[in-house]
Amino acid sequence: IAARIAGAVQSLPPAPVTRDFVLILSDIQIRQCVHYRILQKIRYLSKIGIRAQHAHPEELGRIRSLLPFAHAVIVYRTALAQPLLDELRATGARLVFEFDDLIVGSDAVRQSGILREIPQRMGENLMALADRLLQTARLCDGLIVSTDYLGRIYGKPGSALADKPIHVLPNFLEEDCTARPPGLAEYTFAYTTPSGSITTELQMLSAFLRAYDQIAEQPWSLVTMGNHLAATELGKVDFRQGNIVAIPFEEYDIYLGHISRAQAVLIPLARTGFNSAKTPIRVMDAALAGTQAIFSPVGAYAAIG
Repeated sequence: IAARIAGAVQSLPPAPVTRDFVLILSDIQIRQCVHYRILQKIRYLSKIGIRAQHAHPEELGRIRSLLPFAHAVIVYRTALAQPLLDELRATGARLVFEFDDLIVGSDAVRQSGILREIPQRMGENLMALADRLLQTARLCDGLIVSTDYLGRIYGKPGSALADKPIHVLPNFLEEDCTARPPGLAEYTFAYTTPSGSITTELQMLSAFLRAYDQIAEQPWSLVTMGNHLAATELGKVDFRQGNIVAIPFEEYDIYLGHISRAQAVLIPLARTGFNSAKTPIRVMDAALAGTQAIFSPVGAYAAIG
């Protein structure tokens, strides 16, 4: 994995000066994304002698102090202002744009099926963000994506990014990572997606729980984290035996602790292009938590044996 990360950087045109430092810029706040796409990358690069640090795009002073040492800058699913991009390029560092969802370019988003699943205002905001991300990606030297599906979508002729070298770097569990011991089975199920407005998936989840409730011979419970809409909608259902528990989305270690107290994590996925582009991080989270997952075989999830 470390070699694949390094390969994505080293395949770019040579920087004016050889440096063994990579700067990762991102404003992402999703805990799983920070864990799998930023923190793990920093650890694995260090194993092959490449130092790396993460900075928020608004930390301009820190960025400017680190730039002189950087061979490459990885911009992770973040739209950067043109002046900052110009400043990055002026140092001679090579720019790599990284993303792990089908969210770059409004045309791609429109064709992904996600707009049918979310409220109109959310869709409008997503489309605007997608075009800003595309503008940033087009000004970079290469791309890192998380699935083969994304590589095919953005590498096909006619794509606005087809001229960029594309490297597929999937999410992964670290070899030296040990799953925590399962906690006490406080919950029957956990539902962990923070995507609060995915209509079809909420329908799938509700249908599964209604069917389970009909055959359950004892009380059961589901904990939903950081998803107020799911908690609200499921709370309206008059389950015979079930109880819905809602808690906020916590820091990553605390979040894994909650999952470890569930017998299984539920991962319903509609068969859309948007979900086909996803990496199976929710299954990986379940593995790290020492529990199991029940999921739809869509995209990368279909390859899990």
